[in-house]
Amino acid sequence: VAAPEELRTLSALTGLQRLAIGGNPVEKALGPGQLRLVALRLCPSLQLIDGRAVESDERSVSEAIDLDAVFPNVMLFI
Repeated sequence: VAAPEELRTLSALTGLQRLAIGGNPVEKALGPGQLRLVALRLCPSLQLIDGRAVESDERSVSEAIDLDAVFPNVMLFI
């Protein structure tokens, strides 16, 4: 995954529970903490990201992320 807008495909993976995304070029664009939260916002079924369990406070923070700000001019279907 090279660009943040490529993450939008996660929104179609409604049953995805584990994701290994660290080390992808998109991590430089968003930062590791933000990448984790954006991935969780796009795919709320995630339980484990990069080998670390998703915590309830992360879920709350991710729900408040404005995806239009993260992905300007990109249509998301979530």
